[in-house]
Amino acid sequence: MSNFDFAQFGYLVAPKDVLVFVLVLFRCLGIFLVAPILSSRAVPAPIKIVLSVSMALLIFPEIKFIDSLALSSDLYLAQLIIKEVTIGLLIGFGAMVLFAAIQCAGDIVGFKIGFSIATVLDPTSHSISGVLTTFYTLVGSLLFLNLNGHHVLIEALVQSFKALPIGSSLSEMVASSIADLVTQLFVVAIKIAAPVIVVLTLLNLIFGLLTKLSPQMNIYFNLGFVIGPILGLFTILASLPLIKVLITQLTENMRPEIFEMIRNLKGT
Repeated sequence: MSNFDFAQFGYLVAPKDVLVFVLVLFRCLGIFLVAPILSSRAVPAPIKIVLSVSMALLIFPEIKFIDSLALSSDLYLAQLIIKEVTIGLLIGFGAMVLFAAIQCAGDIVGFKIGFSIATVLDPTSHSISGVLTTFYTLVGSLLFLNLNGHHVLIEALVQSFKALPIGSSLSEMVASSIADLVTQLFVVAIKIAAPVIVVLTLLNLIFGLLTKLSPQMNIYFNLGFVIGPILGLFTILASLPLIKVLITQLTENMRPEIFEMIRNLKGT
């Protein structure tokens, strides 16, 4: 059996190609660090690395590298790596806002019903969270996968290399996109939790009026602590179609928002 000719292999793989592949890999890793579901602690780190390498191998042949760049020092290489990881993190963050809004809505509903004390192990983050927060997160994850939200992330990753080739400079205009996403986070969370907030606020108002009319009966303390959680749970079940509509709209709007962020990164 003949020995492998490493010298000949060196001519086939140029140093520039190795550099481009490494930078592509770091942009993919940036997405896997924060993207919904993919960044979950339930997904083992080796699986994330394998998926990132596989994604980089698929994207690498179509990547354009700015020819004017030259790897002059290790510091410059570190700068390029940080830049690529930042781009990946921002793309993943654009999708993670969706899940942050759902989790925030779960916290609001749990606090309003009185279930904030009831906590369970969240399988997506391996952390202790409210039982309703975990429920909303699992529902959002299933809808996200059903609506092919992960395909949107992959498409955004591929398109980012066309809009922002390896070695491109980044613009500070992306800060406005991040601010808009954070603002939308709270707006969407209130929309998802709105049915429970409205119903329980009206219930508390009714009990308050009855207690004012007849203080001796102490209606709220006798009935409120029982009726409130039960009515809240029924309201959650009744509002599931609305939650599905809102999460569907969020997933559909995720694509233009992420692409807007990419354009702002480019400064156009």
